Amino acid sequence: MKLSSEQQQPSNTDLSQNAPQRTGSEATIGHYVLGKALGEGTFGKVKLGTHILTGEKVAVKVLEKSRIKDKKDVERISREIKILKQLHHPNVV
Repeated sequence: MKLSSEQQQPSNTDLSQNAPQRTGSEATIGHYVLGKALGEGTFGKVKLGTHILTGEKVAVKVLEKSRIKDKKDVERISREIKILKQLHHPNVV
């Protein structure tokens, strides 16, 4: 799964700075337009993202702040991000 740099950096519990923005009828995050939901997990949804300039399709994990209940949840998310950052694969950014 590709994650844009916006999904890889929650340095604290305030994730709202990376929340999807609406432009007209489409939600965007970073340089990606969010499309249909591909899946759902404990903390949010995975949506189809299309890069605005290149048209590249990626999976974008969108965390729902209301589902992050306590410090252990933040630790789980932080651990996942740390692991993903260590991956060196062309499909994970």
